[in-house]
Amino acid sequence: MWYKSFDIYVQASRAPEPFATTVVEAAFCKRAIVATDTGGTSEFVENGKTGILVKPTVTALQEGLERVIEDSVLRQKLGQNAYLKASQFFSEEAITRTLENIYTFYK
Repeated sequence: MWYKSFDIYVQASRAPEPFATTVVEAAFCKRAIVATDTGGTSEFVENGKTGILVKPTVTALQEGLERVIEDSVLRQKLGQNAYLKASQFFSEEAITRTLENIYTFYK
C-alpha cells in the first residue's frame, strides 16, 4: 500500500466528492491528512482533530501542509485520531455490526 510510504496524505480535490474513500484508506495507515473541504470529505476529516481541512485554494492547501510538515507532534496526533475514527466506523467489525443492526431491524 502506497500510503505507508508517505508521512502526509493530501486530498486536493476541487470538485465535490460524495465520499472520499482515499481519505479513509490513508487514515487506516495512520497518516496525517490535509484535505480540501469539498463534498463529503468533511464528514470524516474534522479540522484539527482527524486532519487539516482547508478551502480548495492553493494558498490554503499550502498553509495546511506547512502546518503539518512543521509540527511532527501534530502530524502524529492527526494520524492516530484519523486511524481511531476509521476503525470505529469503517473496520470490518464496525461495518458488520451496522449491517447486522439493519438486518435485525427489518427482520
